[in-house]
Amino acid sequence: FPAGEASYKDKVQGNIYSSWEPFVCIRSNGEPSFIFANAVDDSLLMELGDLIVIRGNDHVFNTCKQIALYEAMGCKAPEYRSMSMILGDDGKPLSKGRCWIWVFCLSACMSICSA
Repeated sequence: FPAGEASYKDKVQGNIYSSWEPFVCIRSNGEPSFIFANAVDDSLLMELGDLIVIRGNDHVFNTCKQIALYEAMGCKAPEYRSMSMILGDDGKPLSKGRCWIWVFCLSACMSICSA
């Protein structure tokens, strides 16, 4: 994907701007990159209606790349809310892969609270 720049309004962090160098969407082994896979996944979920993405603030600048991918695919970008990292008892960040039920419950609570 070519170099570029983008900005978006994060509902927690405010206005975010980032520029980037060219990046890979599909690796040489045929696997999609994290950024590309997330953009495709979110764009498919957007077909079901508006989407609110709640993620750790370590992804704030990745999001600008994903927004550029949405635009290239002709898709609407979801609403973003970036939060401080939530750590488990072991000090490692919680994620869908590590604790999907907890993350799902947090997402549901955040949706209800923002309604």
